[in-house]
Amino acid sequence: MEYKYFKGDLEKEPLKKLNDNWLETRKSRNESLQKVVDTIPFYDGWAGGEDYICGIVCDKNNPLFETIKHDASYKIKPLNDNKKEFIVSPDKRYKKGKELASKIDEIRKILKKHSCFRDFMLRELKLPSSTLGRATAYFSSIGVVNKTLLLEIPFVDGKQPSSIPDFLTEIKESEFLAIQGK
Repeated sequence: MEYKYFKGDLEKEPLKKLNDNWLETRKSRNESLQKVVDTIPFYDGWAGGEDYICGIVCDKNNPLFETIKHDASYKIKPLNDNKKEFIVSPDKRYKKGKELASKIDEIRKILKKHSCFRDFMLRELKLPSSTLGRATAYFSSIGVVNKTLLLEIPFVDGKQPSSIPDFLTEIKESEFLAIQGK
């Protein structure tokens, strides 16, 4: 397995436009999410990631925590070992559980509609997001450091990606790491 490393300037076109488009979709996503989470009175966050949700996080200090803890409409489990935050998931046998399940589904739909930065940029740049090795999948990485777009693309058996745009400059791994401060 080998990797190729690239950089690009987010302040120059066409990367500037792509980044602005992503920021605009992110703003729209956040507004849509806010409308949903504002309807969940015990919401302190969600368990999951940038593009998925497993349940609603409720802090132990939330005034509603004791109420929902004893409500059969919700299943509660600790988020981590310190037991200060809890994941609240619905029990769909109850009306309030069905309502929470519906809100979590709304959040899922919003997250699915709006890609994370990695998926958005790789799709827009028409670059591979993964490469299959013999028994393993290797994933491309993309991110931003100080207005510099950094990209790491895996390739197998000398088969290099063919469609790297001209506005991305190939760099050595050492420069890739140095830009990140490593």
